Amino acid sequence: MLRFVFFLLCFNLYNPLSLAESSQQGLLSTNSVVSNSLTSSLDGEVRWRSEQIDQENQPLYNQNRLRVKLNYFREVNARTTVKIGLASGTGSATSNFFNLDNAGADKNIYFDVIQATVKYSFGYFYLGKITQPFYRPSGSDLVWDSDYTPEGLAVSYYRSGLFAHLGEFILSNSSTSLDDVKTQRLQMGYNLNWGQDHKLTFGLGGFAHSPLKQILGSKSLGNSTQVVGSNTEYLYKFEIVHAFIVYHCVFGSVPLEIFYDRVQNNAAPKDNLGWSTGLVVSSLKHSWKVNYQYKYLEKDAINIK
Repeated sequence: MLRFVFFLLCFNLYNPLSLAESSQQGLLSTNSVVSNSLTSSLDGEVRWRSEQIDQENQPLYNQNRLRVKLNYFREVNARTTVKIGLASGTGSATSNFFNLDNAGADKNIYFDVIQATVKYSFGYFYLGKITQPFYRPSGSDLVWDSDYTPEGLAVSYYRSGLFAHLGEFILSNSSTSLDDVKTQRLQMGYNLNWGQDHKLTFGLGGFAHSPLKQILGSKSLGNSTQVVGSNTEYLYKFEIVHAFIVYHCVFGSVPLEIFYDRVQNNAAPKDNLGWSTGLVVSSLKHSWKVNYQYKYLEKDAINIK
């Protein structure tokens, strides 16, 4: 059994909410990005992360990482916005962070987002290499990393506390058959408010890959594998069920979130569970946030974010 334990401390120095992040938190009004006059805008972010990682049968170690993002928004018409995003990183699909090492050598910049967003009365339609549209409880990266920008299309629905997201994304393109590897994802949730300072967000979701046999990328990320002919393939399929709950409140004048996030792969007979819990403290007056997260992840619970 392979287990990962993460202790995460994140200082968010400057982080304007993106279109998808704002909408999923219920903070986006119809005039926040789309307006009667076509405009352009820029936003950016610098984030430092200090981690202590305890992996079973491996030594405990610390690492310090940095992430930089720059996003350009352009309104095409009254309902459509285009976003182009650049980000630091190492070329990984799930992380724009780079380690603070290699004696201060220069770091790389990549195209992170190439997205068109169309606003409708019920929500939004996204197309391209898009900002993650799915709700992540208190920023939990158990299922979806915030740096992962999937490639495909998605639709989001918002109505009276209810929210839903549906998407299909291409993971691998085949040049020898029609069997492109795709993932289909669905998520539904509800925001329950009481008073001015209390809110409960909860929901369910799931996703599956079809067809998925050969390893995506250069390694299996710890999943169980088998050798078939000359290929290394996943031993089990991935049929993921996801559940989450978040309690939001204001303690004194400080916003506070406590969350629990859980995932289970029903296609694997064992080592199929993952969960995360943590605490987020932020500031109403200043753009900083501190996030503590504890994560437990068995090796066949999930394979790609």
